[in-house]
Amino acid sequence: MEPFELTNKTREGTQLTVEQLMTSQQLSDCISLSKSAIYRRMDARDKLYDPSFPRPIKLGATTGRWIASEVNDWIMNTIKAQRQQKF
Repeated sequence: MEPFELTNKTREGTQLTVEQLMTSQQLSDCISLSKSAIYRRMDARDKLYDPSFPRPIKLGATTGRWIASEVNDWIMNTIKAQRQQKF
């Protein structure tokens, strides 16, 4: 899944950006990690914890969605960090 943005013009001509939201299944498909691995990256008590991993926004008591642009930023930052490591 490729993230995208929708833009709408208001009467005043100002553009509004609407963020794409991702379900846990879409996130899992996008970054090739299982849902449990995703949640482990958000758990500070877990050895896979990653404080830079994007957090979902809550849309209800049991509904969370990830902002696609934040996921994309995390992917790009992860790639940059790994490319800068010296082996």
